[in-house]
Amino acid sequence: MKGKLKENDKLDSLIQTQNLQSFISLLNETDYASYLENSETEPIQIEWALKAGLADACTKIYSIAPENVSNIFQELGKIVTIENINILLSSKFVKKSGEDIEERLLPEEFLSEEVYEKVLKAEDLDKALAAFEETEYWEAINEVLSEVEEEQNLLPLWTRVEQKFWEDAIRKAQNSSAKGSEVIREAIGMKIDIMNILTVLRCLNQNTEAKEIEKNHIPIYSKIEGDNLERTMEMEDVKEAVVNLEDSYYGEKLSEALEDYRKTGSIYSFEKSLYEFFIKKMRTMSIQNSAGAGPLTAFFFRKRMEVRNLITITNGISENLSSEKINGKLIMAGKNE
Repeated sequence: MKGKLKENDKLDSLIQTQNLQSFISLLNETDYASYLENSETEPIQIEWALKAGLADACTKIYSIAPENVSNIFQELGKIVTIENINILLSSKFVKKSGEDIEERLLPEEFLSEEVYEKVLKAEDLDKALAAFEETEYWEAINEVLSEVEEEQNLLPLWTRVEQKFWEDAIRKAQNSSAKGSEVIREAIGMKIDIMNILTVLRCLNQNTEAKEIEKNHIPIYSKIEGDNLERTMEMEDVKEAVVNLEDSYYGEKLSEALEDYRKTGSIYSFEKSLYEFFIKKMRTMSIQNSAGAGPLTAFFFRKRMEVRNLITITNGISENLSSEKINGKLIMAGKNE
């Protein structure tokens, strides 16, 4: 029986591998083995295999979730649909063939086959977008269509569709009175908080105006006051923003990352600190709510981070980065915490 990949111990040996063949060999001892068995040592193929495993894990989560909260996990499972929409439309944008696109799609069951067929057969991006008119995503897509057409840039589309996903997920949790829903609600709320903070910091790092920052954040707040975050958008720079947030739930982790940011100028310093904090919280949540929705909620978020780390290692090995540099790009909870 294949073992599960542990958060830190297996990653250490994976980071030390000298090539992607050795990397795959080590993963063949884990539950990723079946997805990698036909993979060549090309980073893009390994990434697809890892994401396919993640997509199946999402399906498994909502299929085994307690009945009273299964609808919330089902909503979270649509994150794979969002990734497929990204693949479909970005591929159409650069005029890839239907066959090439189909090879990259991940297994999911929420978007109808009819929509997939229409997009794959569409002659251009406009016709591909029109295929979503009868779906739950059309309102979000339509909101930014003029901006996409004017700028010939899909970023506003990705931003809005992802925002819709997280808005729908937390509303589903907020509207539930089922036992365990509060645990899922807290986790999703923290995820949105962190996304919002990072959006603000990235925009400030690029001297983006407050009005633009506000447009790109999700107006839902959990452990941070909305007024506080909105004030942060008005700050002159990243340092001022962090100082403004230092008394918030995330203040300590932001302050810890500030010194590294001063050295590198990279917002990743904050991303790493905040998400490692988040993963530790998921671990605690799993233990404290072991008889309820805690373990599945934690698994959903930690599994996604695990795959992100594996893709980072894949790319690092292919770029011949040192193990130290690869390790610095990973987001992991401390081994002894």
